[in-house]
Amino acid sequence: MTETESALALIWFATHSGSGPSDVTAKEVATVMTDHRMSGNVNYSRLGQKLSKHSQLVRGSRVGSFRIRAADDPSLSQRFSQHADLSSAPVADLLISNGISLGGRRHLEQVRREANGSYERAFYNAAAVMSRRLTEMLLIEALEAAGGAERIRDASGNLIGLSDLIAVSRSGLFVKLSRTAPTHLQKVKEIGDGAAHHRHFIVAKKDMDALNPGLSMLVAELAALASL
Repeated sequence: MTETESALALIWFATHSGSGPSDVTAKEVATVMTDHRMSGNVNYSRLGQKLSKHSQLVRGSRVGSFRIRAADDPSLSQRFSQHADLSSAPVADLLISNGISLGGRRHLEQVRREANGSYERAFYNAAAVMSRRLTEMLLIEALEAAGGAERIRDASGNLIGLSDLIAVSRSGLFVKLSRTAPTHLQKVKEIGDGAAHHRHFIVAKKDMDALNPGLSMLVAELAALASL
């Protein structure tokens, strides 16, 4: 993205933030770009000259300020709004493939999205916890689908912990896991538990990368067992 296009995006975000200004000066834009290292030291006078020639901008009410041209606001809103609302921002499936069907279950899709989003943004502790959570949720779905709903609950009707869920799944009473699935389950549990509870352990990228392809294979297997 060029310096001018970055400035255009900043003007859109600033003027669409609800309580934000109706226009933005070239100096204000240059300061943000420099402070956030979006560019080197930006010459705001030169930037102002470029912005004054941009077809999607018009002069604002303040001296040296700009705002989005009304006719171009819809197209720019469509382009930038997905980044303003992070809940709908694009997320690459670098950790757990979106090609694995989760049956359209919204809660499962959301946890996968958070695992992938955390990995993409280098929040590896969060990625580990979300990966653990997804596998636990899928294991519960698989055991319940196989008729084990009562077996995976205690006397109070609460779901048992992941260690016990793994033990039930390995018993072969309800589901038949592949030869490698128990090992993958244990690895995902271990790193997820470490990320959430270990006082000194910090998950690194290499730790998450070491989970695959086992993690993806496990998610696909459990989803299939749950008939998702």
